[in-house]
Amino acid sequence: MEQMTIESAKAFLESKGYYTRNMWHVMDVEGDYTDEEKLEIIDSALTNEGTIEYIFGAISLRLTDEG
Repeated sequence: MEQMTIESAKAFLESKGYYTRNMWHVMDVEGDYTDEEKLEIIDSALTNEGTIEYIFGAISLRLTDEG
């Protein structure tokens, strides 16, 4: 498989309808954790019910503002 740059990977995902302009990296998590632990922390923060409700609420408000 050909090596893909981050930008080309994001462009590919965007061409499939994914939003890629707000991405997180293990370096965003401070502390003495392994990269695997940091990914779990990011996953937990972004997939918890409160975060998901907030995002869908913000999307809904944006749609209402546009309508």
